[in-house]
Order: sequence, then C-alpha cells, then structure tokens
Amino acid sequence: MPRKRMLDPGIWTDDKIMQLSDSAFIVFIGCISNADDEGIFETNPSSLFFKLARKCITPDVITTSLDEIAVIKLIIRFGVYAFFPNWYKHQTLNRPSTTKFKRPPPEEIKKLPLYIEGWESAFSYYKGKGEDRERVSVQYPFKELSLQFHEHSVSPHGVVTPNRNERNMNMNMNMNMKGKEGQFTEDSQPPKYLPQAELLADQITANDPGHFKSKDRAKIVTAWADDIRKLIEIDKRDTASVEAVIRWCQADNFWASNILSAVKLRKQFPTLLMKMQRPGTNGESGAGHSGPRDGPQAWETADKKTYYDEEG
Repeated sequence: MPRKRMLDPGIWTDDKIMQLSDSAFIVFIGCISNADDEGIFETNPSSLFFKLARKCITPDVITTSLDEIAVIKLIIRFGVYAFFPNWYKHQTLNRPSTTKFKRPPPEEIKKLPLYIEGWESAFSYYKGKGEDRERVSVQYPFKELSLQFHEHSVSPHGVVTPNRNERNMNMNMNMNMKGKEGQFTEDSQPPKYLPQAELLADQITANDPGHFKSKDRAKIVTAWADDIRKLIEIDKRDTASVEAVIRWCQADNFWASNILSAVKLRKQFPTLLMKMQRPGTNGESGAGHSGPRDGPQAWETADKKTYYDEEG
C-alpha cells in the first residue's frame, strides 16, 4: 500500500536521474509514491495512468518512460512488476507491511546485499521492556510463497489483484514472520552461522556466568546468528577470522566488557581485527592496549568508521 515517501534533495542533481526526460522523471517520482514498503510496484501502464493523473502522461508515455528508467538501473523489472534496488537507502519505514505482490526473483535479489540488509533491518522488531528488551531479527524470505495469478485477477483497469486464497497466503506469511524465534515458520532449518553465535555466547558466559541468567539465551543466539551472517556474507569476512576475533576480544580486558552482542561484534570488527593482528599481541588478553589512552578513543573512532560502500 502506498504511503508517504521521502525524496532525497540529491535527486535533483543525481547523474543518473539527470539523464531522464521530463516525462520519465515525473513517472519515476510517481512510481516512488506508489511503491509499497518493499519498493515494489505494478508496471501496468493503464494502472499507473490512473494513479499519476497527468494529461501529458499517457499509457504510451508511461511505457516509454519505464523503459528509460530501467535502462539506467533505477528500477529493476520482473514480469508485471518492478522494484527500486536502492529503496532502503533512501526510505525510512515505520512499522512496514510486507508486499502483496510477487517478490523479485531470488537470483536478482542476491545481487543486492544492501537491499537485503535494508529489508531485514526494516522488518526486524523489538520485544520486551527494560533490561529484557531485545531485537528480534527477521531474514529475507527467499523461500516465499509463490503467487499464482489468473485471468480473473486482473481488474478492468488492468490492475493485478491476488484472489482470496492468495491474499490469505500473504497474510499468513506476514503473521508468521514475527514468530517466537523471529524467523519464517516455513524455514525450519537452523541458522547457518549458529555455531559462531554460540561461540560468542559461550565466551561471554565464561567471563560472566550470570550474563544470560534472566534472558532467553536461545532466542538471543538465534538473532546473533543473523548478525554474524551479515558480517560474513555482506561485509565479506571469512569464518575463521570471525571466530578468531570472537576468542580474542573475549580474552581482552577492555573489549570483553564492550563486545556483548553480535551487533557490537560486527560494528567493531575492523578495529578488533586490526588490534588482534597488531605485532606483539599474539591474541593475549590485554596485550592490544597500551593503557587508558587507547580505550575510549579507540571506541569513539570505531563508531565513526564505515567499512563497506553503498550501492548505486
């Protein structure tokens, strides 16, 4: 369902967007306004014609404009739909709804790690209060329930609408998405990087046996596995280095008290790896610090560090 959308001021000077004709630019803005919370929209010219309501924007102009926009990769088309690959780079969503349309093919989405990360960040949520408040991660549904559209699914205006069974399938997926473990119920496989998450939890517990005493360790570790997946698959860190850094930071007097979650591990990973590899440390506890001067300053520097480039 279309909602209020954000337009970056840079849209007026962006090199790609400046290549668009005036009519294509209007259609581009119209598509942003009519895309759902996953950045997906219908490309049927007749449907967009009624939504844009501009005399100069005819169905033929819309068809030409969509081709023009797609050529420079501002949108990616699939079937009767299209989506914005940089959607989550420019949109901040509050309580987003899952799409009612068919999602892009998995092979297309897997080329866009920042889109996946943005989706997972937008649809993850918090539960509990106070000290028990925790973030529940949700993984992008590559194994989504496929929608089968029939002739009766197309309205007189050319709008593709799922039938009742198809809508129910999407509603069930939306409800199941926020299950007890924050995972889609149709995927019963354990998280791929659960061993690394368990390693971090074990190391933290070794330092503080009561750390998980009042918390559900299983749920927390499941969420950590997804953060470690992002560290390995999106940030391109190898598993051996991740495990080595986990062991090193939990044996270090300073970092052991600061790295208490996989989110912090990922955020500080470049700094941790650099300190672990510093000549003379040998992974020994406290060896990577030269005194109080190194602590807070190193932490502040790491917070400001950016370690991957954005797409587009």
